[in-house]
Amino acid sequence: MQPEVSSVPEIQEATVSVFATPPRILVATQRTAIFALVAPVLLLITIAALPALVVLPFVHGGTDKVVTLLRAHSAYARTLLTGSRK
Repeated sequence: MQPEVSSVPEIQEATVSVFATPPRILVATQRTAIFALVAPVLLLITIAALPALVVLPFVHGGTDKVVTLLRAHSAYARTLLTGSRK
């Protein structure tokens, strides 16, 4: 006996509909995973910039560079936190 051909498309349609819309728990897990992967990178960048933030204010024109660094770090952090909420 061979299986009916009409049952195969129904199974395929059911499988596609299950994977077409991810459950809310997967979306929340994805956000957490992205944050967990990106947060250490942001922390590493901040730690790497600390010597520059300490030395640059004492260099001629260094204050402007410090302000630029701080704005960049603020933008990175804002993007990380905003992206993890969506």
